Amino acid sequence: MRRFAVVVFGLGLVLLPLAGVRADGGARGGGGRAEVRDARAVYYGDVREFARPSVVNAAAVFGRIPEYQEIARRRLGRNEPESGILVEKANLRFVRAVAPAARAAGRVLVAEVGAVVIVGEDGDGARAVRPGEVALPDLTAEAARRAAE
Repeated sequence: MRRFAVVVFGLGLVLLPLAGVRADGGARGGGGRAEVRDARAVYYGDVREFARPSVVNAAAVFGRIPEYQEIARRRLGRNEPESGILVEKANLRFVRAVAPAARAAGRVLVAEVGAVVIVGEDGDGARAVRPGEVALPDLTAEAARRAAE
């Protein structure tokens, strides 16, 4: 059973479990374990119980969300009432795009690029997974496609 709290933070969503949790990352190549270093940047899943993490570039996904595009186009500020409504709709669309993309890919955790690191099996430290690397599946394209629908 997964237990986590979804909290709206700025224009993104975060889950609030403990950070620094390690698990078998299911990373391709290199071996090692995945470790969540920033739980605030986990958008889907439970950082305490995960085996197959993936990453997403939230800014790219939000860039495809019509409500977010409307905020940017009209240059709405945080204190404007309509901005709050559009942000809420954009956040909901983000969740409805990321969660199904993760399930379709067989992934149980989705975090921002760089929020999950691969820790070497020999304990020699950790390195962040950067965009373009193949260590963790990147669901950005699929989540962005779903967000634009």
